[in-house]
Amino acid sequence: MEREFQRISVGRILTLGLIAVVLLYWYDTVLWNPIAIAELSLLVFHFVRQGRILGMVVGGLFTLISLYMFLALFSEFGGFHFSQSSDFWYGFTYFSITLGLSVATFFMHFSQQKMSPNVIETSI
Repeated sequence: MEREFQRISVGRILTLGLIAVVLLYWYDTVLWNPIAIAELSLLVFHFVRQGRILGMVVGGLFTLISLYMFLALFSEFGGFHFSQSSDFWYGFTYFSITLGLSVATFFMHFSQQKMSPNVIETSI
């Protein structure tokens, strides 16, 4: 039982969080949404592969998307004045979570050591 818990890595948990964010985004839009389908496909591939470069690409891509959507959110609600609208706070919370997950994914994969294919690690 303890061994099963150790197999779940932090990278997979972050990827599952980003998958949940994309599924919520897809739920709020129409069924045929090619952007959501492409993002979900990329995240599922990243969940299966867990590569260093792919993790940095996914983290960087979602960070840029989140920053762009923050600017769109603030411009929609009249600049940088905080609104009392529930739509503003829903969008602010949604993109804050997305930004946090994507930045954590990027830096987690950025800080990983690059493994040489000729090096074999052994434990004694």
